Amino acid sequence: MRWSSTIILGLLAALMALFLFVVEPLLRKEEKETRKVVISRREIMDVSKVRIARLGKPTVVCERVKNGDRSRWFITEPVKVEAGAEVEGMIGVAGEIGVDGIAGTGREISELARYGREDAPLKVLFETPAGPIAIAFGNNSEVRKDIIFVRREDEAEVYMVSKDVVEQLGKDHNALRKRQVIDYETHRIERATISRTYIRGGTKEEFEEQIELVKEKEGKWRMTAPVAMEVDDLQIARFLQDMRNLHADDFLPAPEKPADFGLEKPQLKVALYEKERKAPYVVHFGDLVKESQTKMYVRNPEIADVAVIARERFDPIPKEANHFRSRNVFSVMMDGMQRLSLRVGDVVVLIEREEKEREVNGKKVKEVSWVVRSPEGMVVQKGGVEQFLDRLLALRIADFAERDPHNALVHHYRA
Repeated sequence: MRWSSTIILGLLAALMALFLFVVEPLLRKEEKETRKVVISRREIMDVSKVRIARLGKPTVVCERVKNGDRSRWFITEPVKVEAGAEVEGMIGVAGEIGVDGIAGTGREISELARYGREDAPLKVLFETPAGPIAIAFGNNSEVRKDIIFVRREDEAEVYMVSKDVVEQLGKDHNALRKRQVIDYETHRIERATISRTYIRGGTKEEFEEQIELVKEKEGKWRMTAPVAMEVDDLQIARFLQDMRNLHADDFLPAPEKPADFGLEKPQLKVALYEKERKAPYVVHFGDLVKESQTKMYVRNPEIADVAVIARERFDPIPKEANHFRSRNVFSVMMDGMQRLSLRVGDVVVLIEREEKEREVNGKKVKEVSWVVRSPEGMVVQKGGVEQFLDRLLALRIADFAERDPHNALVHHYRA
């Protein structure tokens, strides 16, 4: 019995050795010969870190931070900023690098230097739960100009792939970072301030005026400075969305002298306050880019770099209190009106609303009518009052004139 067990175990060990040293290598060889991609999507399904090393340029490191079922990407080198969807896009590209052929292997070719593997212009490393996967790009093919050599660090083979992949994977940190200057959920904002710097007409003095907007308990907004007044909630919604839509076309290192970008004394400063957030979201708007009058400098103080945005994104941002004022001449509803008094020349017309109930098919129905109280004997055609009120309540203000001469100024903006 003991001998039979020993023989069975020996056969199992022999079969295992045969699989490990003969069958598996053959399968791996067949897989590599028929490989369609350098890295399969399955291998990089759960990447936690990406490292991009470019020859002669700063290394870029992106790390995933998970929060429950959600996760966000952050750039940790060479700057610390939130990354955009471009990181996931880059990982997707890595899982689709098509193999155009195998140039050779380390065991078969002695002159490996010609592939540029020792001094690779680009190396990309993906950290996965199964371990790191690193690929190194070498020289361009001398025979085919559209081909570049690439190799996985855990394999000896040198693959031939399209050189367009280098541009897609070898991005710098600015190409991978989030493009929004500030990011928030508009419904969470409960207070906003807009501070602008202007020069009074005929003087060289600079003045700063601040607009303050506050959301009240019932969700309606109100202006508290420079004067207290009702505002148009639709204008507030547009303003908050316009601020959220500030996307950077480019990022520049912060200058030694902020005045060079007009950020020492910004022409406009916006602060948005969220109840759960300790510090407000802040944006400073500086000067126009000298080389291009269609772009301007913008800064979020929480980020070291300066963003360059299209001027067309700045133009809709409100710069005066009147922008937020309600454009309705009458802020009432027709159902809430009880009495209407009109003066036409020397004649005063007084009309009152009457409500009566009558029974129709066994149900009580409310009827509304308008009765002329004065002058006596005046008759109004049916529906005439309603038509007049519809037109009256539809009146909108086109613009506001300054009542106080002190504020009737010519504002000279730098943009």
